[in-house]
Amino acid sequence: LKISSESTEYKTKYANNCRLTLERQKAFYDYLLDSNSLKTKELITSHPSEFKNIINEVLHILKPTDLYISDSDTKAVCQTKFGGLLSNSIFKYKTYRSSKFCINLYQNIGLKNLTCPYCNLETISIIQTNDKGKMLLSLDHFYPKSLYPYLALSFYNLIPSCHNCNSNIKQDKNFTIETHINPYLESFNDLYKFKLPKISLITLKADNLTIENLNFKPTDRTPSDLELTGRYESIDLDDVNRLIKTFSDYQHYIADGKIEELKRFIFDMHGVKKNKKDILKSPMSKLLRDVIKLFDVHNSLNLD
Repeated sequence: LKISSESTEYKTKYANNCRLTLERQKAFYDYLLDSNSLKTKELITSHPSEFKNIINEVLHILKPTDLYISDSDTKAVCQTKFGGLLSNSIFKYKTYRSSKFCINLYQNIGLKNLTCPYCNLETISIIQTNDKGKMLLSLDHFYPKSLYPYLALSFYNLIPSCHNCNSNIKQDKNFTIETHINPYLESFNDLYKFKLPKISLITLKADNLTIENLNFKPTDRTPSDLELTGRYESIDLDDVNRLIKTFSDYQHYIADGKIEELKRFIFDMHGVKKNKKDILKSPMSKLLRDVIKLFDVHNSLNLD
């Protein structure tokens, strides 16, 4: 591409016959190739905390309008021909996503029979087929590849997630480390908790839910941009109400010295995860843990 950028055809097709635009594109190719492609390697492997610096570096070379055009009315984003060139010729996500290497990579890090780290509502998994596994999940580009094509293959920018969170809801929303939860960097569990109305402590029934920001990241927009409140309000709360009833019926076991039997009811029968590190192993685990914490006011179950 750097060589082809010297041609008149390239300048016409990708730089709109603009000398300054062409110079920026050439400078970006130099950025990727410099020091034995060191920056290209950094783009692939950098930790989420480094993304902001990388983006700033790139935007000292390129203008955002070199990569995409945004409709001010519809907010729709369309890559420029140059942005598309980067996506299709260098940072080729489609090729990577369909490769056996990609599937093996996520198998090897233990991505089997888990739930979406964004919503904890839907399962994501890898199953075995003939000659290779099949990924029953989406890889969400935390920083959208339409806006940041140079991050399209960055490992920590690819969030294994469910189809609803990625394709149906998030789409091209401009998530950033400052405004949203990157699951490799922080967790929804640490920043939020589910709450029931106080009347639930009397009625022993969950009629509605709210999601409370714990103010560790007050400007976070993850629940609203992924429509988590509405999605949780629409789910069947039978499992939650059965859990509440079991705890209510058997909480006297705490005083009776039968705490281990109560734990068996809660952890084994209802699937509540004792340790927060296991939340992603089953749907709604975060919700169930938060509900039982609400009723187990003295933490007799020793949830971490």
